[in-house]
Amino acid sequence: MKNKAGKMILLAVVLCILSLAVCACGQAEEMPDAEEQQEALSAPLPEDGEQEKASDPEEADTGNEQENPEASAEPESGEGGGKETGSTSGEWVDSSPDLEGEIKALEDGQLTVIESIQKKAEDGGDIIISPGGGDDSEFNKVAVTYDQNTLFKIRTIYDGGASSELSEATAADMASGQMVEVWGSFSGDSLKAAQICIIKVV
Repeated sequence: MKNKAGKMILLAVVLCILSLAVCACGQAEEMPDAEEQQEALSAPLPEDGEQEKASDPEEADTGNEQENPEASAEPESGEGGGKETGSTSGEWVDSSPDLEGEIKALEDGQLTVIESIQKKAEDGGDIIISPGGGDDSEFNKVAVTYDQNTLFKIRTIYDGGASSELSEATAADMASGQMVEVWGSFSGDSLKAAQICIIKVV
C-alpha cells in the first residue's frame, strides 16, 4: 500500500517537472521575439540629413531626368531604320490626330493632304468622307511639312477594323492617294508634322 502511494507521489512529481519543463521551453521560444522587439525599438533613427535626401523632391526629379535621356535614346535609334530620329520625346504617341485625309501631292519634305470630312451617323458612329479620286473642290487642302525629326508609322487595318497592326515606316513609304493621319502643330494654313501614320486597309 505504501509502495503504491509512493509510486503515485513520484509519478505526480515527474509530471509536475515535465509540465514545468514544457512551460519553460514555451517561454524560451517567446523570449527572442520580445528581445527582437526591444532591438527594433532601440535601433538608431536615420540622421536628419538622410531623411531630407529621401524626402527632397528636387533630388528625386534629378534622378528621373538622368534616366529619361537613356530611355528616349533607345526608341530614337530604332525609328525609320535610323533615318528618322522622332519627335521631342522620340516615342510614338497614339492619340486623336490633328489632321486626317488623303495625300494629293508629294514633294521633298512636304505633302498636300485633302482633309476628310467627319460626320455623325444616325446610329451615333463616325462617318469619314473623302473625295476618293473624284471632285475634291469642296474639301480643305492642307500643306504638311516634315523633317528628319518626324516619326512615320504604317497602321494596317484588318477585317473591316476588327484589328489593326502598327509597324515602322519612313517618308519613302508615302504615296499619292494614301490615307494618312498627321499629328503636329499648325502655323497658318500649314501643319508641321511630328508624326505621320499611313493607313492601309487589307
